[in-house]
Amino acid sequence: MTSSTPLDCPVCKRPLAELTHEQSALRRCEACGGVWLTSGQSRRLIDGALTAEERKLAREVTRRSRPRQRGGAYRTVPRTEGVERPCPTCDTALAQSTVDPLGVVVDRCDLHGTWFDAGELRVVAQWFELRADGLSEDLAQLALLLRRGAKRPRRRPKAR
Repeated sequence: MTSSTPLDCPVCKRPLAELTHEQSALRRCEACGGVWLTSGQSRRLIDGALTAEERKLAREVTRRSRPRQRGGAYRTVPRTEGVERPCPTCDTALAQSTVDPLGVVVDRCDLHGTWFDAGELRVVAQWFELRADGLSEDLAQLALLLRRGAKRPRRRPKAR
């Protein structure tokens, strides 16, 4: 499922790259690390019902879309107050929505899809999957914290 219409990143205005796997495709910005989901993909995300292909692509896109700055540290894209981000499909201003209780602010076009800044898709997708599995908001938050904590590298003891 490849699309012939090129789309530009709503943040840095560069063309979005398309990553495909079998019948699924996601678009990402290789410069800022953001990800664009279509309206259908966004709905499946909220329902915790992304297909196995879409989940695989989301993990791959998140892994590949970590923007770097000097020193190798990952950076986040700052929001510029008063500057609206355009929908990659229709150029109308994207509306900001907060994914409660995560506090993640995403940008959405009611007609075409949702924009996730670098790293946001992974957190939001995990959240909705946990909620779809029947966990309460509190337990889903705890599970996300535990997942994040489990992936942190352990500190080596100082040599004496």
